[in-house]
Amino acid sequence: MDGWGGVVAGTPPTAEDWALLYERLTGIARHCRQLPEGERRGFLAASAPEACGLDLERIALGGPFQGRTTQLETYSAEFFAHLLRGLAEGPPAGLPAEARIRSDFLGFHPKIADLRRAIVCYLESRLPILLVGDRGTGKGALARASARTLNGSALLTVSMAGVPDSLAESELFGHEKGAFTDAIRDRRGIFRTASGTNGLVYLDDVAECSSGLQAKLLTALEEGVIRPLGSDTEFEIGSGMDRGFRLLSSCQPASLGKLRPDLRDRLSALPVWIPPLRERGPDILLLADRAAGLMRDRLGVEPRVFSRTASVALLEYAWPGNVRQLFNVVGRTIVRFGDRVTIDGQRVRMVLDEEELLADHGNAASGKDALDFGEDGWPTLAEMEERYIARVLETTGGNISQAARILGIHRTTLQRRRNTEGR
Repeated sequence: MDGWGGVVAGTPPTAEDWALLYERLTGIARHCRQLPEGERRGFLAASAPEACGLDLERIALGGPFQGRTTQLETYSAEFFAHLLRGLAEGPPAGLPAEARIRSDFLGFHPKIADLRRAIVCYLESRLPILLVGDRGTGKGALARASARTLNGSALLTVSMAGVPDSLAESELFGHEKGAFTDAIRDRRGIFRTASGTNGLVYLDDVAECSSGLQAKLLTALEEGVIRPLGSDTEFEIGSGMDRGFRLLSSCQPASLGKLRPDLRDRLSALPVWIPPLRERGPDILLLADRAAGLMRDRLGVEPRVFSRTASVALLEYAWPGNVRQLFNVVGRTIVRFGDRVTIDGQRVRMVLDEEELLADHGNAASGKDALDFGEDGWPTLAEMEERYIARVLETTGGNISQAARILGIHRTTLQRRRNTEGR
């Protein structure tokens, strides 16, 4: 945990500090759930200073903590707001847009707060928004949250990855009956359906569509007209600020180069970068709690919480699959060990070890880690060790402590090894 990289002055809280605070807050949450609805807000308001104060008192014994207070109190406020949302049927009516999107796109990290403010500001215009983020970072969740922020505007989604051009073109522009074999009736297409409705069209993984379809999409957006498959008639959908709907697209950073430059410029008038989960600090615990709440509702069981050691394990993991992977890990942990109200660190690490095995086998199957045999046919043991260490460091996002734990060596040994190899 880097404590926002110096945004807040003073020694930042450690993973252990965040885990202890989460443990304290979940204890308060258990009691809060037993109270009458009218007493909950007052109880949480009274509990928040006490929860942070006790935690900070313990932290102070280990050294100065100036600057931590704001972070921990803000995290507590976010946790309690999240708890209240879970206890109520939905957000209260009349909330401002930023509060509504905060209800749906959880997180208190400054990068997430800035992202939400940017989205709310951008949604007031008709300019296209491009969401850029790694797989599993929550691009689809942000699109859904954006639609709900617009007073429940309809969200019309087209997945552009792995879809044949004819099908994607039919989804976007529509088709006439008989245009192709399975065209048994006319189809308006998403652009025509959304036009004039103030809806939100979401093009997911837009960089994965073919160059031919990219050219047609560019023409439609520039000229503001579409022609359904099999039709000679053109329909206006508007262009620029006059378009009858909002346009939202997404792609992964590595895929930006697949977009033809003119289409990229057309789609990214307002770009939004979604940070990977490993950069979001204790948001991991907030999101894990939300995932546990969803599993509770689906399984019809009592709320499940994570112990301090489990929280530390979640905070220290690199999360290459981001939020989607976190939700999978939490769900699998609860299904396997759901007889326990508190999930301990040993069981969380068992599931995280399974994640490592899945990644290792997946990479081996794809040939990502295939051995590059030298002139003699086999690499030396030193070369194999170097490659293995590099792979573990890549998987952990450069986290020395976590990599050392996986390798079974002390972190100073690993650091010394890296320094030696770098000479």
